[in-house]
Amino acid sequence: MSILDRIMWLAIRRPRLKKIDSSAHWSAYVDSSTVLSMNNQIHKGALIHDSVIGRHTYFEKSKTVRADIGSFCSIGPEAVIGGLGRHPTNFISTHPVFYSMRCQSGKTFAEMDLIEEIKRVSIGSDVWIGAEAMILDGVNVGDGAIVGAGAVVTKDVPPYAIVGGVPAKLIRYRFSADVITLLLDWQWWTLPDSVLANLAKDFCESTEWSCEKVEAIRNKSCHVSTK
Repeated sequence: MSILDRIMWLAIRRPRLKKIDSSAHWSAYVDSSTVLSMNNQIHKGALIHDSVIGRHTYFEKSKTVRADIGSFCSIGPEAVIGGLGRHPTNFISTHPVFYSMRCQSGKTFAEMDLIEEIKRVSIGSDVWIGAEAMILDGVNVGDGAIVGAGAVVTKDVPPYAIVGGVPAKLIRYRFSADVITLLLDWQWWTLPDSVLANLAKDFCESTEWSCEKVEAIRNKSCHVSTK
């Protein structure tokens, strides 16, 4: 980040966030290639580069690079999403001086990039990334998933799965397979805020969910006024 870009962020891009009902702490930073949506909150010290962010997704102090993140996601403090780079293990050396043109050590012996070092991360909607979790490049995290604090995610995470550990492994699923299928079909996060506001109590009325309960709320959402 250049001094000029930092000034442009503080003087121009950050104030414009009010137009989309979003805000960012002065110590946070969002680069010019990142696309934010409505009601994003970028808290103290958060850094976001080259990413696309859905509505109501918020970031505690964390770092996000080259990620597509859905709506209603919660990014915990000190989480790292993407931008870590890949090192091949099947070459003689893992050092990028041999296969990368990015000159990480100030020099390169390569004539072209031999691998894709930083792949985009994809995170669905309604995902909770716990404190100090790390999502490696190229990983896909499904809708409704939970990544436990301190987890290192090296492989794709299925929708509504709870994972934790180093490397992250499946702990359990949040709901039954039938309920997960119904939720993925419904995609409640695409509904207008006005509808979701009227469903807030319904979303929290139970701790054990059946298809019948979910379907009842889904049917109710079809009749809630969007005014």
